[in-house]
This record gives sequence, C-alpha cells and structure tokens, in this order.
Amino acid sequence: MSARITLQARIEQYLAERRRLGFELDTTGYALARFARYVTEVGHRGPLTVDLMAAWARQAKGGQGTRATSARQLGVLRPFTRWLRQFEPATEIPDGPSSGGFPAGWRHTSIANTRSRSCWMLPAVLGQRAACGVR
Repeated sequence: MSARITLQARIEQYLAERRRLGFELDTTGYALARFARYVTEVGHRGPLTVDLMAAWARQAKGGQGTRATSARQLGVLRPFTRWLRQFEPATEIPDGPSSGGFPAGWRHTSIANTRSRSCWMLPAVLGQRAACGVR
C-alpha cells in the first residue's frame, strides 16, 4: 500500500464510488473493514498479496470455516483488488472460479437462475419465443 494513503482510506473511497453507482455494499463494507483490521494486525506493508488475502480468508469463522467459506471471503476481495490495482499496480488479485481459486464442486448459482436461463435460452437457440414471458 502507498505510504500516503492507508488501506482503510482506499476501502472508504471504493465503497463511496460503488454506492454512488447504486450498490448497497453493507456486507462487502463489513468484510473489507475486517480485512483492513487484519492487515493492520499482522503489520503488513506494501502491496496486497494473494498469500495475505488467503491467510485472512482462512481465518474466517475463527478458522473453523470450510473451503467454500474461504472462497466466498476471497470473492469479496476480488472486485476491490481489481479496483485498487489502478492506484497500486503491484496489488495481486485472487483467482476466480474459472481459474481454480474456488474449491472443486463449489458454484455460485441457484436453481432459480438455472431455471430462468433454460426458460429463454433453449427457445432462443431454436429461434422460438420463450414461454416464460421473456422476450
């Protein structure tokens, strides 16, 4: 991190920008605040690293969380670290689900999403109208 601007200040800047765009970010804000406290507690200096983020994610739920819990914690950091990289180019970004950063078998989807996609995707491929009200 830059010596001139603290991690907490960057987090506040990030949240303010995202909220101006209409995002609520309450849960994200709490998680990023916990991450900033962790970074301070361990005395980290310099750019944020994946190792630092992974150590923070592993200590979720008092270190008793599952791999999926850790993956979700890293998922909260990913958009912030992508944003932060414009100010701190050496900031590392944790891998996402497509690059193996999540535990095997873990997916971020729901039955409702799958059903709604299949409702309009297949008819669209066949050149028909969707029967579920999507046009």
